Amino acid sequence: MNVALETEKKTTSFREVYAQTLNELIVEDNDVMVLESDLMKSSSTDFLFEIHPNNCVNFGISEANMISAAGGMSKAGLIPFAHSFAPFVTRRPLDQVYMSIAYSNNNLFIYASDAGIWSQRNGGTHTTNEDIAIMNAMPNCQVFNPSDPVQFKWLMNNYHKNKGFYYVRGGRKNEIQHLYKEDSTFEVGKGIVLHKGSSKIAIVASGIMVSESLKALDSLKQKEIDPTIVDMFSIKPYDADLLQQLIQDNDLIIVLENHSKFGGIGSIVAYEIAKSNNNPTFKHLAIPDAFGEVGSLEFLMDKFKLRSSDIEDTILKYFSDIETNKEKTE
Repeated sequence: MNVALETEKKTTSFREVYAQTLNELIVEDNDVMVLESDLMKSSSTDFLFEIHPNNCVNFGISEANMISAAGGMSKAGLIPFAHSFAPFVTRRPLDQVYMSIAYSNNNLFIYASDAGIWSQRNGGTHTTNEDIAIMNAMPNCQVFNPSDPVQFKWLMNNYHKNKGFYYVRGGRKNEIQHLYKEDSTFEVGKGIVLHKGSSKIAIVASGIMVSESLKALDSLKQKEIDPTIVDMFSIKPYDADLLQQLIQDNDLIIVLENHSKFGGIGSIVAYEIAKSNNNPTFKHLAIPDAFGEVGSLEFLMDKFKLRSSDIEDTILKYFSDIETNKEKTE
């Protein structure tokens, strides 16, 4: 792993990275296949259907058929990449994902776009707050939530090189700040310590919440609070050794995720705390047990308290509660 943080202000959408990286891979390897279910314009892969027609298949609004066909392509030695909105590559074709890909040990890269609050104004039918929980429980499936476009591109190239079953969730059309320099490399199953703090507080996040954590860090430092920040982009497999080290070294662990409070990173960290001989305070900022709602990204972040200010408030309340308990015992 060779990680370097980006110092310049650079933004790219995930769909732009997806389409351009697929083009590069097809030019390099004619076995790469692009699978869509009538969402070519949504993922920006429409130009690939024009310049690489033999490497692209549109299955129409039939995601289950797309996933089953991906299994057949894998058996034939092809390297399929499939895209749809997150609920349409998890809930809708779940049995096909399980049987044709996971159980059959086939290769497939699933780009699950607009996961969680990224769905924004698409509403309940197009929102999935439970996809990590679903895919984490599936044998052979590796689950990732990249925090920036560089990490997303690395995952695409790593899948092409190593094969396997990758479930990769993220945004789609929104421009996303680059956190990492273009030549950064990562490691499946390893978390990234973006900042080693001194306040015995650790923040574990993935996806959009990594940027929010870094925003909170800037504000907290002004209050002389210095938390450790970890990017847990690899959710399955996850970095158990790093989590255990964080649990041993810190008094407060905060997990942040654009996912239901059930079955995501919070459940993983709580499990690791339960296994440990240490007992840090555990806080979890996530989406409650609720269906998706219609709204802008800003509205949904405010509603579900996923802002950097909510992270800061959680930490300040933690210190306030400590002081209150001290006063009660004196």
